[in-house]
Amino acid sequence: MRFFAIALVPGGNILAHVSGIKSRTWSIAGTLAGSAAGLALPEAVYLGFFEAQAKGLKKELVRLFKREAQGLFAGLPERLHFGEIRWIGENAYLAPIEELPRALVENARVFAREAGLRELENTPIVPGIGFFMPGGVTLSPADAFSFSNMQALLLELHSPNARWESAVWRVLCRQARRWGSIEGQSAA
Repeated sequence: MRFFAIALVPGGNILAHVSGIKSRTWSIAGTLAGSAAGLALPEAVYLGFFEAQAKGLKKELVRLFKREAQGLFAGLPERLHFGEIRWIGENAYLAPIEELPRALVENARVFAREAGLRELENTPIVPGIGFFMPGGVTLSPADAFSFSNMQALLLELHSPNARWESAVWRVLCRQARRWGSIEGQSAA
């Protein structure tokens, strides 16, 4: 199964911190958490998962992403403060203390539609919540963190099934969040 994802990622030191939290909780929870669905994907705050409706779309998709990626940050606060666990069904997410604006997911959907992608349904990871974690997660206050610098990623992913327990991925395009005036508008 080949699909695309749009995601937000902070700098490497924050990603390493998230990965450390995830690996500690996975070793604690182990198979008690149930399914490993979604665990093979890279650490990120996913905004959506999509499939191509036509072949040969990749070059145009990257070109559009380079041009439109700054719109994915619209409505995002200057600094994100993480440190809460949110449960959706059996899955946990390391989430910001204040929920992410729902407009982030909608911005990704609009971009995908305009780029000729179709949104995947029934994905193991719910877009726009936070960093996906295994079940049985508990956080201590030391695990809280915040960041303001981040990048929007366009990922191409391949998985043998729709559960994403194993996957390979490639970053097709990476766009850093810009600060200041963007095309006549001030960034939030």
